[in-house]
Amino acid sequence: MFLLFLQVAIKRVKIDKASVVELKRLLREISVLKCCRGAPHVVQLLDIVAADSLETFDEIFMVFGTYKWSTMLCRALIAFSLRCVSQLHSL
Repeated sequence: MFLLFLQVAIKRVKIDKASVVELKRLLREISVLKCCRGAPHVVQLLDIVAADSLETFDEIFMVFGTYKWSTMLCRALIAFSLRCVSQLHSL
């Protein structure tokens, strides 16, 4: 069985005392990460979690994730690639 493992990192951002410039940077970071979604060498922004009510809305959590290939899957892909190359050379 071949599995992909998801590694997750969480970034906590306090926004209750953030300046306008810091909030603009945060919005820019989020928009750039959304534009880069699916790129192979960029950490993926999976979710943004905030408080349920405006009274407790003082921080947000940005959830990032990357996929890590299992060793068994890498070996199978390499073996498959070698068989394909061998087949092509035998033609």
